[in-house]
Amino acid sequence: MSAERQAAIRAAEKLLRVGKLPAAIEAYTRLVDEQPGDLDTALLLAQLYLRARDVDGAVGRFASIADTWRLEGKLEQAFETYKKILAIKPADEHALGHAAALAITQGQTVEGRRFLLALAEQQIARNDTAAAGDTLAEAATLDPSDTALRERVFQMAVAAGNFARAREHALTTSHRRRVADALDAAGLRDEAIDLLREALEHDPDHLPTVARLVRLLVETGDAVVAAEHLSVGMAGSDPEARLAIVEVLLRGGRTDEAIDVARRTLADTPDSVDAIARLAASAAPHVQDAAVALAEMATAHWLERSQWEPAATALQQFVTRAPGCIAALVRLVEVAVDGDLGSTASHAQEMLADAYLANGAIEEGLAIAEDLAAREPNNPVHAARVRQAHEMLKGGGAAAADNRQPTVIPFRSAAAS
Repeated sequence: MSAERQAAIRAAEKLLRVGKLPAAIEAYTRLVDEQPGDLDTALLLAQLYLRARDVDGAVGRFASIADTWRLEGKLEQAFETYKKILAIKPADEHALGHAAALAITQGQTVEGRRFLLALAEQQIARNDTAAAGDTLAEAATLDPSDTALRERVFQMAVAAGNFARAREHALTTSHRRRVADALDAAGLRDEAIDLLREALEHDPDHLPTVARLVRLLVETGDAVVAAEHLSVGMAGSDPEARLAIVEVLLRGGRTDEAIDVARRTLADTPDSVDAIARLAASAAPHVQDAAVALAEMATAHWLERSQWEPAATALQQFVTRAPGCIAALVRLVEVAVDGDLGSTASHAQEMLADAYLANGAIEEGLAIAEDLAAREPNNPVHAARVRQAHEMLKGGGAAAADNRQPTVIPFRSAAAS
């Protein structure tokens, strides 16, 4: 140490000893500024700020010293100095953060967690929720059994759109469903599906989660996988839920089960007949055999009650979606005749005749065409259809190529559909 610096230190000490605290602080400040590495003098200056009741000045000086020791690897001295700052100013974020990190480094996780929680409260107080979320998440990892803290971290993560963190701290099936909904809303549907599957690993019988997963799978076009997650008992006695299951089972190729659930639903809840008929019509272009079974189920229900018109209307809607379905057309003709629905019967006969001819069943098509012509001898459409059928008979069916009607959808097994 130079003689000049020794003299300056002695002069500062005299000022302090004679009670001239402000002057002494100025003198020691000059000394520290000249040689920042003189930490002994820096510590004395920090203490003088405290004696002068200048908390911020003292904290600033102590922080500078603690930071220096931390960077030099003198972690114990740094830790004790940060704690000294917190004894003076408990809300100091700089000291809280570094004290937490040093405590954790030294294996003092309980104390480190306490510092982190205090830091998070300060961050929240100044509306820095992003930083608070990071701090609380770190604290939660130190004690995963603290469910209240993890719940708090989860809620903040969802609100901030931090889905990875929300997923990490999700505690319940409802938590996972909420994150999945947020992922789906953000356009991350594959991630949402993965999370719902994860939720079912924890809680395989949670029906709302099953329903949510099935809906997302159906929306992505993966009805077969969606159907794998369903069981008939899941819907309970709710007819709407049952019919939703019927639809997914149909889409997933489990047609026998779908028909069985629909049959039991109709038996338990007769009012579901309209919904079953609508489902039959919507399924007609895709799984025709199963759709025919559903349509017949609804039709039989109405006919048992002599309700011809709703039965005919449902069948009309069906053949609109599947105009070549001979089974549905035959049934429509029968219902219309039994119900004295003349115009409906005639129109259904026309469609049936065209379907027969298009499917190569020329004799059946000719018989219906001749019946229609006999009933309406002045209708040129009927006469043309009769001529077409005769030409097809003469040509062995080749004439159908030029005047083909809507192609008949052949009956197929549910598996083939």
